[in-house]
Amino acid sequence: MPEELQTRIYEIKTALDKNQHLFLSAGLNDGILGLSLFYLYFYEFSKDERALNQISLYIDQAINYITNSQCEPHELIEFSDYLCFLNEKGFIDNKEALKYLKQLNPLIKTLFKTSIKEKDLDSLSGCIAIGHYYLRILHLIDYSDQLIQLINLIEQEAVLSDSGMFWYFKNAETKKTNIELGIYHGVTGVIYFLASAYAKKIAQKTCLSMIHDAIFYLSGQKQKKDNTLFDIDALIHKRIAYQNLAYGDIGIGYVLFKTGKIIGCKQYIEEGIEILEHAALFMDDKKEYIRDAELIYGSSGLLTIFSFFYSYNNSSLFLKAKIYWLSKTLDYNNNNTKWAGYETFINGYDDHIQLSFCHGLCGIGIALMACQQEDFSYLRFLSY
Repeated sequence: MPEELQTRIYEIKTALDKNQHLFLSAGLNDGILGLSLFYLYFYEFSKDERALNQISLYIDQAINYITNSQCEPHELIEFSDYLCFLNEKGFIDNKEALKYLKQLNPLIKTLFKTSIKEKDLDSLSGCIAIGHYYLRILHLIDYSDQLIQLINLIEQEAVLSDSGMFWYFKNAETKKTNIELGIYHGVTGVIYFLASAYAKKIAQKTCLSMIHDAIFYLSGQKQKKDNTLFDIDALIHKRIAYQNLAYGDIGIGYVLFKTGKIIGCKQYIEEGIEILEHAALFMDDKKEYIRDAELIYGSSGLLTIFSFFYSYNNSSLFLKAKIYWLSKTLDYNNNNTKWAGYETFINGYDDHIQLSFCHGLCGIGIALMACQQEDFSYLRFLSY
C-alpha cells in the first residue's frame, strides 16, 4: 500500500475524531451515521477492533437524535437503509435489525404515501428513494404491495413517444418541468429502480417493458460534445463540461451497465462500459472543474467509479483514470483547514458538511480505503 495513502487515511481519522461533536443529525449522507460507515470501512482496512465500538457508538447517537425528534424525514430512510446494510454485512442479525425497522415502519409508510400522492419520482428524495429501501428490506418485511403501487405510478406517469419512454420532473430550484436524464433526478434513476425491482422479481414483465423503452429514449440522447456525451436536461440541452457522480454520463453509464447485468443484456453492458470509457478520458490538471476531493462533485467520487470498473474488467483505461483521481484525492489536502487539509467548495457551507459522507472527510476516507479493499458497496448510499 502506498505510504502516502495510509498517512492520509489516518490524518482523516484524526480530524474526524477531533470534530465528531459537530455532527448534530441522525442521517448518513450529512449526519452522524457517516462516521459509523467510516469506521466500518476503517475496521476492515485496519483490523483494529476498537473501530467496532465506534460503529455502534454513532448508531446509538443517531437513535438518540431520532428519539428526540431531531431528524428530517429523509434521515429516517437513511438510518433504516444503513441498518439493512449492516444486516447484509453480518454486523447485526435479523432480530436486532427488525426491532428498529418495525418501529420506523409507520413513519416511512407515511412518507411513502405523501411522495406517491405528489407523484415525486426523484431518486434522491422522492418515492423512488423509498422504493429502493423497500427492495432492500424485502427479506425482512414484505413491501410488495407498496412496490407494485410505485411501479404502477411510474407506468402511469410515463410518456411513450416515437423516441422511446421518458418521464417529466420538476426542478427543485426553478419548479419548472423538464426531462432530466441523470441518475439522481431523472430518467436514468427511474430505469435503475425498475431494474432493481426486476431483480427482486417484482412486476417483472411491466418493469422489463419500461426498461427497454426508456433505454431506447436515453440512448437516442447521446451525442458527443466536449468531455461529455449527454445533456443534463433533454428539453433545454443544459450540459456540463466535466464528470461527477450527480449529473450526466457517469450515472447513465453505470445504470446501463448494471441494468444489462441484471436483465442479461450484453448490449446494455457494452453501452454502459463505452460511456464510462469515454468519461475516463476526462482529466482536469488545471483544477478548473474538480476543485476538491468530495464524493458527489469531487475527485474521490471519480476515484470510486473508476476503481469499481477497473475491478470489473482490468481495463488499462480505467486503471489510468483510477491512478489519476487517486493522486488528485491525495493532493487536495493542501488547504489551511482543520479538516486534514481538505476543504469542500460545493455545498461546503457548514462545518458538519466538511466532515460528511457525501461532501466531506467521511466519504473521502472511505473512498481511499475502498480503492485498496475493492469494496464499493457504499455506492448504494449515493443512489448507485
